[in-house]
Amino acid sequence: PEVLPVFYYNDMLLSNIGDTIGLNLFEPRYLLMCQRLATDPRFLFMPNYEDYRCRPGDVGFVVRITGLWPQGGGRTFGVQGSAVTLAAVACTWEEPNTQGLHYAQYWPLDAKKAPLLHTESCELMKAMHRNGWVQQKDS
Repeated sequence: PEVLPVFYYNDMLLSNIGDTIGLNLFEPRYLLMCQRLATDPRFLFMPNYEDYRCRPGDVGFVVRITGLWPQGGGRTFGVQGSAVTLAAVACTWEEPNTQGLHYAQYWPLDAKKAPLLHTESCELMKAMHRNGWVQQKDS
C-alpha cells in the first residue's frame, strides 16, 4: 500500500479516471499539503458528505497534479490535476499539529472493475436487511 495526503470534498467533482479537477485551496491544512506536493505531486480525493473523514474500504481517486501555483501572497493555492486511478483506503490518520491534515494508506484498484456508488451500496444493504440478512457484532 501507498500513503498520500487526503483532500475531502462534499461533492463528486471526479467520477471517472481521466476527469480533471481545478481547486482553490485556502484551509491551513491544505496549504501545508500544497507545499508538500513538490516532493510527490499526488493526493487522494475523497468525497465525503458527513464528517470529512475516510474509513478503511472507502474508495476515492488518486489525483496527479498538473498545475500548482500560490496565490494571494501564499494565502491560497490554485491546483489542477486529473484522476489517475481508483484507490481503496486501508487506514487513515490525522497528522499532529497540522490543523487537520489527514493521510491515508491505500491500495490502487483495477480501473476495469467499478466500485458501487455510496447510494448503490446503501440500497444493497437495505435490500439485504429486508430479505432477512442481519449484521452480527464481533464477539
